[in-house]
Amino acid sequence: MSFFCVDFSWLGVVYCSWEVIDVNENFDIHFFGDTVCELRPLSYGHRRCERGFFRPIEINTDFYILHYIASGKGVFEKNGVSYPVRGGQVFISRPYEVFNFRGDDSDPFHYIWVRFMGKSATKLDTLPTVTETDGAPFFNMINGIATEEYVTAQLYLIVNALSHTSEKHSDYVSVIKNYVRDHETGNVTVEEIRTHLNLNRQYMSTLFKSKTGISLQEYIILNRIEKAKLMLSRGFTVTEAAVHCGYSSVYAFSKAFKRAVGSPPTEFRYGKN
Repeated sequence: MSFFCVDFSWLGVVYCSWEVIDVNENFDIHFFGDTVCELRPLSYGHRRCERGFFRPIEINTDFYILHYIASGKGVFEKNGVSYPVRGGQVFISRPYEVFNFRGDDSDPFHYIWVRFMGKSATKLDTLPTVTETDGAPFFNMINGIATEEYVTAQLYLIVNALSHTSEKHSDYVSVIKNYVRDHETGNVTVEEIRTHLNLNRQYMSTLFKSKTGISLQEYIILNRIEKAKLMLSRGFTVTEAAVHCGYSSVYAFSKAFKRAVGSPPTEFRYGKN
């Protein structure tokens, strides 16, 4: 067991870790210049909002803005969609997006914001609008040295952390799909999945739709219908399929089945679809 430190103090961080290192093993690590691109901070700051604080419509031009919620809660709105936020989450606004936000009436948020541009910022384009992230670089930004170099260093750490969460997001989606598919009837609820994964409901639903193109509720219904189709193709009756897949009545099942498949389950069962 060995302890090693890599001093990136010029970037505002010293990375230390315990690692098991085989001294007999040689290795080389190579980076290519086109994988790390520029990030240019334009402005940053923070605000402790009073109760009910409202920020009217803001329009980005060719830059990105991150609002990290240091504490409290509130609601952001973009393109007619509301995004509840709380401490530990960041709201991502991309170029040419229009948004506004409001602090909670009883527990208004304290937020830290940074406006920036650069090719590396596009790594954030596939992320959900609201996501969890480590707040340390944001706090470093407002508590540290107010130089462009220092702020740039923190910004690189922020974008790196956020872009690497995309792998975690993909893992969440896979876990959700497996959880739904592995449930015997497929009759699970969004709340049950949220509790199982200990995730914020809005975050989970937004994440799932951004990665799959359909809502989680739609996916649950489609999964139930696929299980029903399998049962019908194997000779089970419509009533048996409806009961096994968790529908309250044959009527409710038939209505959902026809909406999804285009024909009623009786026709599907007898090969008339």
